[in-house]
Amino acid sequence: METAECWDIAMHHKDGPVLLVLSRQAMPALPRDHGAENLSARGGYIVKGATGARRATLIATGSEVSIAIKAQAMLAAEGIGVAVASVPSFELLARQDHGYRMEVLGEAPRIGIEAASGFGWERLLGDNGTFIGMHGFGASAPEADLYKHFGITPEAAVAAVKAKL
Repeated sequence: METAECWDIAMHHKDGPVLLVLSRQAMPALPRDHGAENLSARGGYIVKGATGARRATLIATGSEVSIAIKAQAMLAAEGIGVAVASVPSFELLARQDHGYRMEVLGEAPRIGIEAASGFGWERLLGDNGTFIGMHGFGASAPEADLYKHFGITPEAAVAAVKAKL
């Protein structure tokens, strides 16, 4: 759904370049109930809200959203409420009003999850955020092996949230 929404945004974008970066691996479908609204058009949105008070926000893009959802379930089992936000476009999210950005990103600690470098993530994570991702390039292996090597796992996200709390 998110890929189709972003394709629609790209087809109507007239004032600059657009890049769609897609994963090669199979991804689980992300169920959403939002009617006809293109949630990606605002740059980011809450995929799954926190159960109870939001104590942190897990922010991911693309294939890493499924890692965030798994981490959210693990934290919920321990009574720790976190929200999961998908941010397919940092630029579109930055154009939204402050209230909407805070609705998506929250005031609680933010944990970014991305199978890439952390360059640019400081804009979303702020001074108290944590980035989980790649800190080097050139590795080649199956996806699961690379994610484990770089620590891009639900367990790493759980540990990062607990460290902030």
